[in-house]
Amino acid sequence: MHAAIGSLSEQLREAPGLADQVNWTAFKPTTPAGVCLCGMGGSAIGGDLARAYWEHESPVPFLIVRNDHLPEFINRFWLVIASSYSGNTEETLSATDEARRRGCRILAIATGGGVEQMASQYGWPMIKLPGGFSPRAALGYSFGPVMLALARWGIVPDRTDLLKMSADFLEQRSQFYDQKRPLTDNAAKQVAAVLEGHHTCVYGSSGSTDVLAYRFKGQLCENAKVPAFANVLPELNHNELVGMDGYTGGGQLALAVMRSADDTPRAGIRLDWIVQRLSARGIPVVSLTASGANRLVRMLSLVQLGDYISYHLAIVRGCDPTPVAVINDLKSQLDSTR
Repeated sequence: MHAAIGSLSEQLREAPGLADQVNWTAFKPTTPAGVCLCGMGGSAIGGDLARAYWEHESPVPFLIVRNDHLPEFINRFWLVIASSYSGNTEETLSATDEARRRGCRILAIATGGGVEQMASQYGWPMIKLPGGFSPRAALGYSFGPVMLALARWGIVPDRTDLLKMSADFLEQRSQFYDQKRPLTDNAAKQVAAVLEGHHTCVYGSSGSTDVLAYRFKGQLCENAKVPAFANVLPELNHNELVGMDGYTGGGQLALAVMRSADDTPRAGIRLDWIVQRLSARGIPVVSLTASGANRLVRMLSLVQLGDYISYHLAIVRGCDPTPVAVINDLKSQLDSTR
C-alpha cells in the first residue's frame, strides 16, 4: 500500500496516454445535456474529483451515480462513463446496462471484467487501465483519464500540462511523508499519532475540499480500519455542529479539518470558529492544509496527504492497510443470493 500511494504521481503521468486509447475524433458527440459517471468506491471518487475540478468551468452538469440504477432524467442526450477499476462492480454494471437501454453514449473505463465485455459487445470506446492495484489506490487512473476525457470531448479546456505539473509536485512532496522519514519531520505521521485511538470526523468546505474530506474519510476506514465520518460546511453548521458541541464521549472523537486557499473567506471564518469551540470541548483537532500554486495541485496534495496519514495510522495500529475483508465477505454473500 505504501508503494501504491507513492505511485499517484506516476499514475497521473500515464493519464494522457490512457485517455488517448480512444479515437476521440470518431467518438466526439455534440454537446451533451450532461455527463454521468457510474461508479462505486475508489472509481467513483475519481469521478468526484473530476466533477469538483470542472464544476466552475463545465457548461453542462456532471453527475456521479453511486447506485445500481439511473435517475429518470438521464436520457439519450447524456454521456455516460462506466467506471469500475475491476470491471465487475455490480452496481456499475447494472446502471450502465440501463444507460445502454436508454440510448446514451457510453465510455467504458476499467481493467477488464464485465465492463470490458459490454464495451466489446456493444462497440463502446474504452480506456483500459493497468491492473494490480486496490481500486482506492488507483485514484490517479480513475481520475486522470476522466478529467482528460471531458477535454477530449471538447466540453472543457485541456489541462494536460497542468496534470503533468501536478504529478511533478506530488512526486517531490511524497518524500516528506515517506515511512522512512521520522515522526519529528513527517506531518503525516504526526497527524496519525493524534488520530490514533479516536473516531475521526473530517470536515471540508463546499466547492473546495468537500470531495477531499470524503476521500480522507474513506481512506481512514479502509486503510486504517477505524470508524470515520465526513461532513461539509456550511451545511454542517445548521445541524451537526449542535451534536458536536454537546459531545461527552470521553475522548473517543477527533476532528480533522481540511483547508485550502480555494476556501471562501466565510468558510475560513467558520472553520476557525469551529476549531476554537470544539478544541475547548476537549476534542483533538488537526488541520490538513492544501499545498501548491493552483487549484488542481492543491486538490491532489490533500489526496496525497490524507492517503499517507491513513497508511501511517494503519501501521501505528498494527494492521495491514491493504485487505478489506468485510467488503469481500459482503460481495460473496450477495453473489450467493443471485
